[in-house]
Order: sequence, then C-alpha cells, then structure tokens
Amino acid sequence: GSVTSHLQGLFSRTIALLSQGVEVVYVFDGAPHPLKLHTLSSRSQRRSDSAVRMNFAEKLASTFASHLQELKDANRHVDTGKDSSDPLLSWMRMRGYVNVRPTNGDGGHDP
Repeated sequence: GSVTSHLQGLFSRTIALLSQGVEVVYVFDGAPHPLKLHTLSSRSQRRSDSAVRMNFAEKLASTFASHLQELKDANRHVDTGKDSSDPLLSWMRMRGYVNVRPTNGDGGHDP
C-alpha cells in the first residue's frame, strides 16, 4: 500500500500529547504563497524528469536482460573447438559486434 509512516508518527505524537493533558490544535492553511509556486513547479519538473529517466533505465535493464539471455543461450550452442573457446566472443560474433582475429594480439578486432 501507500506510505503511512508520517501519519503513524503524527498519531503517536498526538496520543502522547493528549495523555499529558495537552489540547492539540491542527492548523491547515490554504493555497501556497505565490513565492513558493516556483519551488513547487521546480519539484514537479524534477519528478517528471526522474520518471523519464526511470522509464529509460527500465527499458535499458530489460534490453540488457534480453541480451544476457541471448548470451546464455549462445553459450549452450557454442562449439567447443579451438576457434570458439570463448562463449562471449562467439556471442559477439553472432551479434555482429566484432570481427575477432585468430591471433592473440592487442586490440583483437579489425578497425
């Protein structure tokens, strides 16, 4: 459900004050002051931006999970011969990411 810890805290403080004989008065004011409207607008914009970034991150994570599953699947089908001893390189070849040279030199891919 919803976060209610702030309400529980308010309730417990109210009970404590009432048990000490204190009369509790709550004051709820109206609309925010015009000077605060800029702050509220800024907060709203940050929340909106955060939602966009979260949506992007979720899509990125989903894509990564999909590629990871492809890697696992490719790992099951890898020929254990001399040329394909590394499942990651086999997967990268299948995806067309790199052209791996059969030597053990630096760089390991054609420009």
